[in-house]
Amino acid sequence: MITLAKKIVSFFMTVLFLLRQLPKAMRGRRFLRHADPDVFYIVCPCSIGDIVVASVAAQYLPTDKRIVILIRGNYRSLNGKLGAAECLANSALARNAEWYILLFNRYRGKNYIYGHFHHDVSRLRVRRRYELTAWEDYCRNVYQIPTQSLHRCHQPIPSGCTHTLTKQDVILCPYAHSMKPVPQDFWQTLTDRLHACGFTVYTNVAAKETPVPGTQAFVCGLDAIAAAVSDCAAVVSLRSGICDYLAVYSEAHLVVLSRPQVILSSEKPDRAENWDVSFLREDGVDNFIFEESRQAELIDGIVAAVQQPKETNYES
Repeated sequence: MITLAKKIVSFFMTVLFLLRQLPKAMRGRRFLRHADPDVFYIVCPCSIGDIVVASVAAQYLPTDKRIVILIRGNYRSLNGKLGAAECLANSALARNAEWYILLFNRYRGKNYIYGHFHHDVSRLRVRRRYELTAWEDYCRNVYQIPTQSLHRCHQPIPSGCTHTLTKQDVILCPYAHSMKPVPQDFWQTLTDRLHACGFTVYTNVAAKETPVPGTQAFVCGLDAIAAAVSDCAAVVSLRSGICDYLAVYSEAHLVVLSRPQVILSSEKPDRAENWDVSFLREDGVDNFIFEESRQAELIDGIVAAVQQPKETNYES
């Protein structure tokens, strides 16, 4: 009886929540219907990785209109840093347009497309619908472009950053919103090993994040980081959206650290191998999987990768 009561309460709370989103959806509908007729919008109020894929996919969309990616306001610094793609950073507009798309199941219109995996608002629950591998989903189900379009899309942006890094510098990126952190002692041991090899080690930090002990803080906004890290020995990063951004828009050698069986969907938890940065740039990327029991072996592999990066051929 108690379980039934909880289900009833949950049902009505969900209904109330969706009803509260209806005015936002109507504002989103109004914006999309009365927007500039010469603009085609990619509605993408999502993370950095999704925005990067949107900027690449924009080159393949079959439209003669000017393409603008509608993103959240906190990513406004990306405008002008995503190749030829133009961004409109407005959190309210992006969220309202998204609610219209989700509630009314309108993933594509005459002047817009939803730049993320499709969702169904069914049984009063928003859920992701995956059918293929992650990248095939992006190409086929999200943008309706050929699967091979997102291959080899490396487009380094012009340099112009005040940071001067050399091949003796290594950037650590131990923070990621989308992945459980690895133990601090792993980064500390890796730092010590890199120091022993003659490298100067930095930690990419923002807000209240702190550098790994023994490293220098590297503070650089999204608008400058691609150019800033292009000349360093390597960027060693937890798998996050910044990896996607650097894979496409920098010359940096990327050493990407993932966890096994990263859960990207409650329906299909085994998708880590399908979310590989190498899909965006086949050269200059080394991938490693973190396992608690093999930290020493993993550190050996990362240090070797930093010292002897794969040959790169960005012209291909």
